[in-house]
Amino acid sequence: MGGLLPSIENWLRRTSPRCGRNFAPGKSEAVPERVIVDGGDVVLLAVFTHTVAANGTEFSTLTALHLAVEYGRIVRMHLYEDTLTVAEAFNAG
Repeated sequence: MGGLLPSIENWLRRTSPRCGRNFAPGKSEAVPERVIVDGGDVVLLAVFTHTVAANGTEFSTLTALHLAVEYGRIVRMHLYEDTLTVAEAFNAG
């Protein structure tokens, strides 16, 4: 697995700003916990922590990402997270 985890961490950092205006700038964190690799399929288990820009509510969700990797580049991502926790954070306050 070698350099795979740092590559995924860098990718997460680069894509975080694209979350739009829903999350407070500089208040998001992705902490990778486990990486499973099978050929071009990578599953990343992580904890995401965000702060809702509109109401200041901080929340964390256990997250799984299924990444498709071709020629060393991530070409597709499927994100699975606790959407009830996300909804409650956005509806708080």
